[in-house]
Amino acid sequence: MTPGMENEPMKVYVVTEGKTEAAWLRWLLAPELMDENVECHARDGQSSAVSMACTILGVHLEPVILVVDSDTTDPGKVADVDQVIRAILGRVAPESMWRLYVAVPVIESWILSDTRLLKELFGVAPSSREKSRLQQNPKAAMAKLFQQAHTTYTPKAIQEVTENKGASHLRETEPVRTIRHYIKELATLSSPAVR
Repeated sequence: MTPGMENEPMKVYVVTEGKTEAAWLRWLLAPELMDENVECHARDGQSSAVSMACTILGVHLEPVILVVDSDTTDPGKVADVDQVIRAILGRVAPESMWRLYVAVPVIESWILSDTRLLKELFGVAPSSREKSRLQQNPKAAMAKLFQQAHTTYTPKAIQEVTENKGASHLRETEPVRTIRHYIKELATLSSPAVR
């Protein structure tokens, strides 16, 4: 670290386990990501995302928000994923430097839970019964929605479907509101003094 940089704000890294997850987060957190000190990164899988978070924390000494999928709705298994990742991150840095959010079962569930948003993005308003079916396999359901929109479910397609579409309603609901709060909270940290 360069002398005299001690009170500069640190970068806050939002790290997730896949490119589609990162594309949704970039849309949902667009106002926060306009700050040059906030970045969103995608890795290839949960363990790779955890590894990147550990590297940022342990080597670069900068704060991280790690957002991963639980890939299950079983409360015990969700708790296990949360506990294991917290233990790993806790060995690298104090919790004041990081936050963990485990999406149940996946980030796509957040989008699929909002009927108004589905109507705006895809022109469909699923019934309660259909909405429940969508949540059984959210990634496959999301791929099907994109297929019905005549495209493949990719980060570029997410960017295209969300372009000029506001996420304000979803930004005020959980868990997005909590993640936004985490970004603001971690952004207040200053670089540690040079020793």
